[in-house]
Amino acid sequence: MDRNGWGFVLAAALLVGAVLAAASSCRQADDRSNAEPVARLKAELAEAKSEAKRQRERAEALQCDTRRGIVASACSLYYASMAAAGKTPGYPKTYTDQSLYADGIVPKCPSGGTWTYDSTTGRIVHCSVHDALP
Repeated sequence: MDRNGWGFVLAAALLVGAVLAAASSCRQADDRSNAEPVARLKAELAEAKSEAKRQRERAEALQCDTRRGIVASACSLYYASMAAAGKTPGYPKTYTDQSLYADGIVPKCPSGGTWTYDSTTGRIVHCSVHDALP
């Protein structure tokens, strides 16, 4: 190849190199411009997960309170039935007797907490999970 032919090849190689460098520079700038929205999206996702966890814990705490109310109602009905039968009224010794509940299902804490029952009042006085929360 003569001198002019090599010059053309060199010019073409330099042009290709310049185009590749420009494309790489654009891609890096594009990556930087996408980094901020991606970071913001990750932060929003983390916040959404945290909020979902708080909402689930709140819902479980409300369910726990509701179920404790069911226990108190069942124990109060037991007390009233004892009085109506002419017996000395009193609350059941334990809330776990299935016969106390119309459906036969003994309520329990939805979060797996352990309840402390007071047979003098017929109420759940403590939940190991929800009474420990602030």
